This record gives sequence, C-alpha cells and structure tokens, in this order.
Amino acid sequence: MIEKDNIPDADLRKTLLYGAASFGSGLFFGFSAALLPLFLSRYTSSSLVIGIVSSLRPIAALAAQPLVGAWSDRLRTPLGRRHVFLWAGVPLCAVLVAATPLATNLLMVALGIGLFGLFFSVAYGPYQTLLADVFPPHRRGSVNAVASLLSLLGQAGIAGAGSLLAGVRLDVVFYIVAGGLLISFGATALGLEEPPPSTDGQSISLKQQLDAALARRTALQFLASQWLLWFGINAVAPFITLFLVSVYGATEMQALLGFLLLVLASGAFALPAGRLGDRLGKKPVLATGLVLFIISSLGVLAVRQYETAAALLLIAGAANAIVNVLSYPLLTELVPADEVGTFTGLNLGLQSAGVPLAILFAGALIGAFGYPSIFLLLAATSAGSLALLQTLPGRGVTGERPQSI
Repeated sequence: MIEKDNIPDADLRKTLLYGAASFGSGLFFGFSAALLPLFLSRYTSSSLVIGIVSSLRPIAALAAQPLVGAWSDRLRTPLGRRHVFLWAGVPLCAVLVAATPLATNLLMVALGIGLFGLFFSVAYGPYQTLLADVFPPHRRGSVNAVASLLSLLGQAGIAGAGSLLAGVRLDVVFYIVAGGLLISFGATALGLEEPPPSTDGQSISLKQQLDAALARRTALQFLASQWLLWFGINAVAPFITLFLVSVYGATEMQALLGFLLLVLASGAFALPAGRLGDRLGKKPVLATGLVLFIISSLGVLAVRQYETAAALLLIAGAANAIVNVLSYPLLTELVPADEVGTFTGLNLGLQSAGVPLAILFAGALIGAFGYPSIFLLLAATSAGSLALLQTLPGRGVTGERPQSI
C-alpha cells in the first residue's frame, strides 16, 4: 500500500492519477520485454530474427518522439498540450495490440508491432512530461517513484498472467494489455488536470526550439550518459527469458517467474530510491544504481544455476528501480520548463535509436559467444554511463532551473 508519508508534501490523489497511466505503460513494457519474444518464437527459431522484429517498435517510434515532444511544448488545444497526444495515441495502440495475435504470418505480426509501437510512443512522451508540468522539482523523485512502482506492478501482473497462460492462450495477454492501456491512460487523461503553460508557445518556431535545445551541453551530456546505459539494458531486456531458458535450463514458466522476481525486486526499491534521490540528490543515488548494474551484470558470468541467480536478480532489481525512478526527474532539472517536452522527446528518441542497434549487436554477441556475453556488454555500458554522469555539475536536488533561450 502506498502511504502519503512516502510522498512528502505531495497531493496523493494527483500522484496516483499521474501514476495510473504508468501502470498501463508497465503492462505494455512487460508484455514487450517478456512475452513478445516468446510469442515470436512460435514463428521463428532465430534469435536474430526475433531481435529484428522486436526492434520494429522502437524504430517506428524514433522519428515521432523528438517531433512530438517539441510540438507538445508549443501546441495549444482545448484538450491541453499533452493530453491531446494521449487521446490520439492510446486508442489506436490498443486496437492494434488486440489485433496482432490474429495475424497469420510473421510479416503481419511485424507490421502490428511496428504500428502499435508508433502510436504508444505518440502518447508516452507527452504523458511523461506531465511529471514536470504538475509537480515541483523537490517532489518529482518521490512522485516518479510511485509511478515507477505502479509501472512495475503492471509488468509483474502481465508477467504473472503470461506465466499462467503460456502454452495455453498467450493471445489473451494481448487483450489484457489493450484493455489495460485504455483504462489506465483514460484515468490519467480524465482525472489529472493539465496546468496552463507559462508561455503562449508561439514566440519561436519549431526549428528555433530544437536549436535552443541542442545548445544545452549539460543536458545533452546527460542524454549521452543515458543512451549508453539504455544501449546495454536494451541489449539484455528482450533476451532475459530466453537467457534463463538457454543457460539455466528453465521452462517457459520458470523464465517468466524469474522475470517476475526481477520486477518485484525493482518495485520493492522504487519508493526508497525516490525519497533518497529527493533528500540526498538524484545524481549520487543514480550513480549508486549504475554501480549495482555493474556488479549484477558481472555476477552473471560466474553463475550457472537457476536457483543461485536470485541474489543477482535482486541486485539488478535495485539498480533498475534507481535508474527508472531518478533518471527522468534529474533531466527535468537540467532544462527550462518550456523545453521539458523537447528534451523528453529527444531522450526517448535517442533511446529508441539505440534499441535496434543494441538488439542486433546483442544477437551477434549471443551467436558468437553465448548469452552471458550480453551481460558483459551491460557492465561496460553502465561503467561508461557512470563516467559521464560524474562529470555533471551539482547533485540534482532542486537548484536553479536553467533559463529559456
């Protein structure tokens, strides 16, 4: 249960309304990471093909995310500048998710994955930006911790449903995800009031907005740190369940339960990570999370039994919680209020650009050296991300927000 004391000085109702869509996002992310690879394995046995088809979702989103983010900073509609994208993207995404298991061949499945990934991304960036629109900097770590916890609960729920339905009716999971997206994002869009923007949004052009963003070197340096980290994470994420099956000899159900353990561990550390970030500074706590990623990734190289992997999954869960809870709130403190949407889009776009490269690279590594090699990659990218993070000024508590250009 989430207590109000876990969110100092924040409105619990607004926090939960913001987090509602995060629950639906968790359903979508857990479904994409844990269940899509298993679903695709029914069409092909090639890990490379599975990786390529899985990467169609972020490829389709790549072009949309930076443009939608910058557009949402400037757009003015009766529905708001962020909410309008929620209403436009989520219903189309849900319909396509529900239709994908009806496909009769791999080509049709690939088309469905690319399209529902595109429409989800149209909604997700503007939704995430609401954190900076609605909550002040000193609350964002704690509020995002609750949202991350709800996202992890969504991931755990869909992994649990998948473990029960694997081998029986895996297509039902697609319908659960579609319905969950509609309900959760609908609750946020209907219940969370979007505050009016601080400017009229028409003073500069879209090109000027993007040019101003590209001049912010500290924020871009942080984006580079994030890109390195997520390159490693995205190289591992689509193959976690397959890794457990291949290396530990786990069944599909055991593999999904292993993924569930990772998600539950992430959920257990989410609220403490948010509170520590708001109190001690987001940067040092985030650095601790990167160190934990390095430790857990290197530990995989020494572990060969399914049962002994539990401790490493717990460490990785703590690292995952810290990264997911504090990375975005720290970014919002590095840029002006009227550029948050732009940088949110750039951040998501860069991460999406790295996904297919990471998956293809991981597929090649797996083919040459086996599944443990991708965890060595994650350790290396986490170390690079940590090195870049340490060069940033400040600690990421609240501080002075940069001024608009």
